[in-house]
Amino acid sequence: MTKNVFAFLVAICSQVSFAEVASLEKTMHDPTMPVDYNLPETKAKKVDFELIITFISDKGRIAIINGSTYEEGSVVDNFRVLKIDYNKVSLKSISTGKTIIIIPKQNKKSSLISGAN
Repeated sequence: MTKNVFAFLVAICSQVSFAEVASLEKTMHDPTMPVDYNLPETKAKKVDFELIITFISDKGRIAIINGSTYEEGSVVDNFRVLKIDYNKVSLKSISTGKTIIIIPKQNKKSSLISGAN
């Protein structure tokens, strides 16, 4: 009789997948938490790059990004510096493989040239 009960329980438990258990875990409410409490959502970190300047010479290529100096092949905030060109830098995300190009921010102040009349 005990073997039949054990076999029956194994058969029942095997019908519930781990994915179903995981989905139940997300929908179940923790009784120790307030009813209106929502867990903080984890969002992807937005990375903001500021290209200050690029230097290109016979000795190499250097870019100043977010105040730090980088060469081609180095890593900045989980992005690999692919190529440094005049006034632009190509970066490739190590985790997603997406490539972005950053350029220096333009000076928003316009210069006004006044002439004598």
